[in-house]
Amino acid sequence: MDLERTLHELSDAARRTFQERNAVLGFAGYMNLLMARPASMTRGAARYIVDAIEAAGVNEVQALGHSVRRFAIFDDPGSTPETSAEVFGQEGRAGAALRGPGRVRPTRSA
Repeated sequence: MDLERTLHELSDAARRTFQERNAVLGFAGYMNLLMARPASMTRGAARYIVDAIEAAGVNEVQALGHSVRRFAIFDDPGSTPETSAEVFGQEGRAGAALRGPGRVRPTRSA
């Protein structure tokens, strides 16, 4: 196998892929794509975050006696969804996430 030939072939393949995907567009090319698919190119920050979270996947797990949707992006990669039920406040105790320094614990009435 000739190293120079292999490198040349890889370079040509990368150049073709770059050109086919329109990796660099002029303003007119960008506007054409924008007009064809406006929703896919104009999402706001909130939609971008939702898309990123949903892209990681969603799991249905049993917690506190009922089925709960868990977003995989928050899971510990070293455990299963069933064993990492207490990751990032998804443990079913919403009030626990609201307490902290400067927060007043709710009082219990007798």
